Amino acid sequence: GKMATLRVLLYLWVIASFARSRIGGTAAHPRIFSAARRLFNVRSSHIPRSSEPTSLFIFGVGYTGLALVRSLQQNMNNTMRIHGTCRERQKAEALKSKGVVMHLVGKSGDDLVLGEDAHAAILDASHILVCIPPLNSADRGPGLFVDPVLASCGEILKRNSRLRWIGYLSTTGVYGDHGGEWVDEKSETKALPGSKPHRRLLAEEEWMTSFPSETHVFRLAGIYGPGRSALDTVARISEPTTTTPTRSSDVPSTTTTTNAAPSPDKWVSRVHVCDIANVLATSMKKPTPGVTFNVADDCPSQRQRVLDYAESLISHHKGEDSIVSLFNRMKRRRHRRSQDAATTPRRER
Repeated sequence: GKMATLRVLLYLWVIASFARSRIGGTAAHPRIFSAARRLFNVRSSHIPRSSEPTSLFIFGVGYTGLALVRSLQQNMNNTMRIHGTCRERQKAEALKSKGVVMHLVGKSGDDLVLGEDAHAAILDASHILVCIPPLNSADRGPGLFVDPVLASCGEILKRNSRLRWIGYLSTTGVYGDHGGEWVDEKSETKALPGSKPHRRLLAEEEWMTSFPSETHVFRLAGIYGPGRSALDTVARISEPTTTTPTRSSDVPSTTTTTNAAPSPDKWVSRVHVCDIANVLATSMKKPTPGVTFNVADDCPSQRQRVLDYAESLISHHKGEDSIVSLFNRMKRRRHRRSQDAATTPRRER
């Protein structure tokens, strides 16, 4: 009858609209698919869905995670729901003002403790970013995870039917010592057993094994950006008061510490935090699960050479107090952006 004819016409309309969107025409309106679901009782998983992320949950919103938040909000018109975790209440309040729903995380032994609201957000997330480093336990034993997110939230993630993408932030340190030779994603990983890079490598394998259809591994080189550059390091050293550099990886410490300072002659690659954010955002739009990416520049250099160049830039400002003045200007600019660059706990990248 008439109802059957209407069903057929609507069915053809849905197919035609979807075909137009696939070949570059006007995208089909979401209400078309919603009407089709109601009329034909079609499961939502069979209806084409947008490639844009709808909900992101970040475990450990640190320096890199916050850069991704800014990038997504600028390029997606603030339409995506973003949740995240941190340990500090003050930082959580600052991030809430930026449109991020924050969840405070506690700790019980090696387990992360999250509330029911966080569990609900994890179940609803289409995308997951893991910025939390692996546990310090050298030997977790059979059936126990090195990665704290898998250890505490793995079962919740397995119940998430909407999950499309998982990003795990690792380090290029997993390659170990290759004698100064170039490495790529196919190079042998030589991280020493028991070391931090080796635990990262174990966590990578855990994610790839547990969620092979969603996991992407990003091995990051030395991260720099606003507030974490060679210019900041030189400016801190040049302050009139005696201070200890807060990032020993940038410059050998002038004080005695329990950790050996990295050699200034060592060749390292770096990557700007905004470039990391762009790589992650692109991967979220075009997932390639099971793939490992090295995220680094292709211009490795010696640490001391980078610091010398930063000092030469600062020296162009004439005057006896030029370095101190530059540092103060940098500090004032960071203060104006303090709500965007909340203090990052050391355990979060």
